[in-house]
Amino acid sequence: MPGTVWYVAYGSNMHAARLAWYVVGGCPPGGRRTYPGCRDPRPPSRSAPVWLPGGIYFAGESGAWTGGMAFYDPQLPGEAAARAYLVTIEQFTDIAAQEMYRPTGDTADLVPATGAAVDTAVAEGRATLGPGRYETLICPGLRAGVPMLTFTAPEPASAVRCRPPAPAYLRMIARGLRESHDWPAERIADYLAQRPGVAAGWPPDAVTTRRSSTINLKSWTLRDKARHVYTFSGDVRLAAGASVYIHTGKGRNTSTHRYWGSGAYIWNNTGDSAYLRDSAGKQIDSCSWGSKGSYTSC
Repeated sequence: MPGTVWYVAYGSNMHAARLAWYVVGGCPPGGRRTYPGCRDPRPPSRSAPVWLPGGIYFAGESGAWTGGMAFYDPQLPGEAAARAYLVTIEQFTDIAAQEMYRPTGDTADLVPATGAAVDTAVAEGRATLGPGRYETLICPGLRAGVPMLTFTAPEPASAVRCRPPAPAYLRMIARGLRESHDWPAERIADYLAQRPGVAAGWPPDAVTTRRSSTINLKSWTLRDKARHVYTFSGDVRLAAGASVYIHTGKGRNTSTHRYWGSGAYIWNNTGDSAYLRDSAGKQIDSCSWGSKGSYTSC
């Protein structure tokens, strides 16, 4: 049994801040589930974008998000975009236990079982830890001599009824794709719109909204929970897939970096939320973080 493995995420855990809840534990702001975390709460030693042969599909009912859950099917045509995290075998076991909805502390029997399943998956490409969702272990290959491992359902996409994912879940996957693969918005939308469960359940324009147009952020606002407000002054044109960074302190504004000009801290390390509103006051996006995370990506 190897001491370290690549945990390969193809769903919401492609977003590092989302995976952190599985590692550190706790309940994400606005979340429906509290995660026990890993016995070893250190972050993955590194991560890398990877491709898996096959594809992902959405089915079942997510207890954390509602709507369909993402599953990996190596029999689907094409390739699935994913992110590999280098973790210890103990951390991988604890992440697996949380994906399987095992009770807190119910990992003693899972450690040897996972070790045996890892050996089988590496040798044969596939192993089973149980009959439920995310209890089938797949090894799509090695990276730098270290096994890559992921979990999925026992059934292929052709054997299940696909179901559309919740908007928040799809958005988190999109953030993970942007963060790990550095894709522009248009490519992310095209990729997700073709996944079984999304393709039949979402109209194309619902997935591709705002993906191909430049927007002017003039008079848009960014605020925290305490209602400190930053207002975009003048024309700030943001191309599709581009980013703009807001700094709390003072500096010279550019097309990609804007400065709040505050002489005091704005964002709370103990947890906070960011709200983006357009010039009419309509909320366009938001993100939150808790006391156990040192950063998030919005």
